[in-house]
Amino acid sequence: VLCLFLLGSPHPTLALPSCKEEEYPSGNGCCPKCSPGFHVKQACGELTGTVCVPCILGTFITHHNGLSKCLPCRVCDLDMGLVASRNCSTTENTVCGCRPGHFCDLEDEGQCAVCRPHATSTPGPGTVGGRCSGPMTAGGPGPSGELPAWLITIIAVVSILAPVIIVYTLWKRMASQGDMVVETTSVQQKRCKAEDEAVVLEALQARPA
Repeated sequence: VLCLFLLGSPHPTLALPSCKEEEYPSGNGCCPKCSPGFHVKQACGELTGTVCVPCILGTFITHHNGLSKCLPCRVCDLDMGLVASRNCSTTENTVCGCRPGHFCDLEDEGQCAVCRPHATSTPGPGTVGGRCSGPMTAGGPGPSGELPAWLITIIAVVSILAPVIIVYTLWKRMASQGDMVVETTSVQQKRCKAEDEAVVLEALQARPA
């Protein structure tokens, strides 16, 4: 009966020791955790504490830990339009952001993973998360509020031609008025000459023979 009881009993399981928040389980006991920026090189013993060493360049740990290695820093992929907005340190991971003229198109774990360039010539739907806030049109101002080049060219040409047209119109008007004055004077002179000739002829005819 005892044998049957032993065979029917569940297999014993090894339970991890219950450690404090500032400790981590190691073997059958608990050891003090390493500070942020450090990892465990050697677990504690009966007479020694945990041996911790700093994270090497390119790795980090943000919290108190019992890890044997630090975590690798995030690398911002330039091909995806990403640049480091905050460099990695032994206690903080890299924070990636978009290059100038780009917007975040895909996020991963709260950070941008893919950036794309802003559209400048084709209309597109409204976007969020650093993208354009409204539809863009081919003839409207660009993302920075600047006028398109063709509109600037038209304004410049009109600014140059407008004074020329005004001066030419005034000159034509004055020339036309001058021709009218000359023509009127000539007609008056001919009329006076004809009247003088008529007076002389009348005087000659009135003289007695």
